[in-house]
Amino acid sequence: SNLIARSVPMGVVTGRHSRDLEMIFNHHDLVKTFKTLVCDNHLSHSKPHPEGILLGSKNLNLAPEKIYYIGDSVMDMKAAKS
Repeated sequence: SNLIARSVPMGVVTGRHSRDLEMIFNHHDLVKTFKTLVCDNHLSHSKPHPEGILLGSKNLNLAPEKIYYIGDSVMDMKAAKS
């Protein structure tokens, strides 16, 4: 809530299909929290390819080196380093 109060732009890059993510986000009222949602069906390459992170940073109008990427898997960490 502190990030939201400070208007920090946030996004999600996920291996889930957008249909699944939207259902989860609608159920938990998170749709307005994130300014961009990058899902597997938006990409040509899956993680650890950096395409999703690069698209997310582009959608937030931020250079990739200016974002923090938080992940929960080895593939996320490899994508962040790419």
